[in-house]
Parts: sequence; C-alpha cells; structure tokens
Amino acid sequence: MRSATNCIPVMGCFPLLFWNFPMCRRRCSSVATSIIGARKASPYGLAVAELAAKVAVEAGVTVVSGGAVGCDQASGWAAVNAGGRHVLVLGTGADVVYPRSSAGLIARTIDTGGAVVSISPWGMGPRKFAFPRRNRVIAALSQALFVSEAGMPSGTFSTAEAAMDLGRELLAVPGSILSPESRGTNYLIANGACCIIDEESIEMAISRIYGTLRYSRPDAPGIADLDPTHSSWAVKILKKE
Repeated sequence: MRSATNCIPVMGCFPLLFWNFPMCRRRCSSVATSIIGARKASPYGLAVAELAAKVAVEAGVTVVSGGAVGCDQASGWAAVNAGGRHVLVLGTGADVVYPRSSAGLIARTIDTGGAVVSISPWGMGPRKFAFPRRNRVIAALSQALFVSEAGMPSGTFSTAEAAMDLGRELLAVPGSILSPESRGTNYLIANGACCIIDEESIEMAISRIYGTLRYSRPDAPGIADLDPTHSSWAVKILKKE
C-alpha cells in the first residue's frame, strides 16, 4: 500500500491523491453516494447515517464519507461492516491519520478494498483551509449526497452547498425544529432536497438515482423474490422513470 503518490485531476482544480492508483481509480469511478452528517451527532443522526449506508451497500452502491467524528464515521463503519466498499476523503494528506479516532476505519477501509483519497499534499497535517476543499471532493465523487444531520452554518451544510453547485442530488432527513443539528437538513428540505422519511424512502431514492434494487432484505415483498429476468425489467423501468 505504501507506494509512491499518484494523482488524477478532480473538478479541474486540484490533484486527487490516494493509496494504490488502480484500486482507487476503480472505486472512485463506480456508482457512489456520499453520506455525511454532524460531528456532534445525536443518536438519531448516527442511526440514520448507519441505515443509509447499509441500504446503499445492499443495493451495490459505494459509500463515500469524510471520516469525521459523528455521522461520517458511523456511515463508513456501517458500509464496511455490511460488506460494502467505502471511499474515505481526508482533509489532510492521504497518508496522515486525522482525526486519530478514524485510524481503525481507515485501516478497515483499505483492508476491505476501499480507498483513502485527498487533494492535500502528501504528509500535510490538518489545516482549516483544507476542509472546505475536502468537502467539495466528497460532493463531487458521488451522484447524490445524503445528509443525516446538519447545523447551520457547519461543514456538513457547506458540503451540501457544494453538492448543489455541482448539480448533485440532495437527500436530507428531517429532524426536530428544536434541534440545532437538524436546522440545516430541515432548511435543505424546505428548499427542494429529497425528503427521506423512512427506510423505504431511502430504498426508493437509491433505486431512482442509480437504477439498482436492494435484493437482500427478506421482508421486501416483490423485490427479494424477483428472478433475474424480472429484476432486469424492473431496473429498465426505474431508469425510464
């Protein structure tokens, strides 16, 4: 893994630095959804991030996160624990572990065939100016951005703004109007983000955006029992919609 630095352009501005060029190029070119949320997350926000990652993995979609404390780490761990692929975007150099609490997730991500990427120079430690740029990469690597919790203003909300600028679809989970960490998600929904109200709406959003179905849930009538012929027709119908 500790090979020389490789890079490819991202968003026409900065180089994308990573471990192992062939593996990372495959991971970053596959269908993916970015799942992020508040650092000071509530149990609700953590549970939603974990659920979204699990559903995405079971539909064959790669999960992208920032590896930050809170919802990002929750979604990353849920993805690898469900047997899926995880791409972790750091605000430091790709060889620098930050925050330290992400060390286990970084190791597990690489061990399970995922990728650790960064636009910061090799060996660079945490710098305030680097994290807004990192947030833009998180948005850029996926077709859709899922926000489990977000304050206003916050790094999570800035990632949502970057996703809107890049034309990515926004999925947001409503929360209590009394919770500061739901102010951002409630605002996004009020301004046109797809409102995620339950597990089934996560499945439907992923099916609509990626043209893929979640097969492994045994209690999903009409999906788990589809034979290959029927499932291929279902995917075609979803893509037409």
